Amino acid sequence: NSPFVLKVIEPVAGLKASATRVTGIDESKTYTVGEKIPFRVDTRLCGYDVVPKVEILDSSLNKINYGAREITPGIFEYNFIPEQAVKHNIDVSVGLVSAPGAPFAINVKEPIDTSKLRIYGPGVDGPVYSKEPTRFTIDATQAGPGAVEVALSDDQGEKVDLDVLDNQDGSFTVKYTAQRP
Repeated sequence: NSPFVLKVIEPVAGLKASATRVTGIDESKTYTVGEKIPFRVDTRLCGYDVVPKVEILDSSLNKINYGAREITPGIFEYNFIPEQAVKHNIDVSVGLVSAPGAPFAINVKEPIDTSKLRIYGPGVDGPVYSKEPTRFTIDATQAGPGAVEVALSDDQGEKVDLDVLDNQDGSFTVKYTAQRP
């Protein structure tokens, strides 16, 4: 599809698009489908009374609807609710110039329902004897996608060493040996 044709325009005198501040977007966080994602854009130091342009796209470059309102002059609040577990890009611009850091890429995953985890076996149903190896199973097949993290401590708060084995079927076997009663 090349060559690409670009329109070059003169900058708006006195507009400081680089002074735009976008807050509330954490690119290191993984967001969840159905979770409202709010963020703010502050244009008060841009030199003009400007309304930022916001565009939110999913990984297929489909535009995502969002809510917007001006909280106070120059401070705008936006929010959207992702419907797919894909990367989303949030572009913010003022006077056709992208805000610092834009576009912002965020990852979205399917929600996890921990109430659908099934945990069973002698290591949780008991009895458990000190210094005797035991195990239990975590069935996560109905809980949704994601990694399983397991931590176990004794009644004194001491960490118990675990071996977590992925059974490759959505379930995990957890093996441990309690060191004291």
